Amino acid sequence: MPAIQSAAVRLVAAPHSGLTLAQVLTAGAGFLDGDLLVLDPPAPLAELLNEECLVTLRDGQTVIRWIWRGVEPGQFILAGEGVADLPAAEVVSCRRIAEVRRAALPDRRRAY
Repeated sequence: MPAIQSAAVRLVAAPHSGLTLAQVLTAGAGFLDGDLLVLDPPAPLAELLNEECLVTLRDGQTVIRWIWRGVEPGQFILAGEGVADLPAAEVVSCRRIAEVRRAALPDRRRAY
């Protein structure tokens, strides 16, 4: 499988909030370092068509991808922005990204 060039993420414990969160560690695919992703519970791929999701693959990678219907029944394509599609990836878990809580941007003002 080719290397995946997308935002690196990790799950974050939020025991008192009742939410499942993931934090973006490395910017990519429209996300910034430090963004928090609020995730829905895991669901079957067929229920997540055309949704942007946090996907855990059998090889241990966790990626952000859109879920598209494949050519054959029961087949799905994992599509990303600026990265190669994964037409036959083995998915372990898939969660819809319900909300993105943006990290604070650094102050980009210049003193002239």
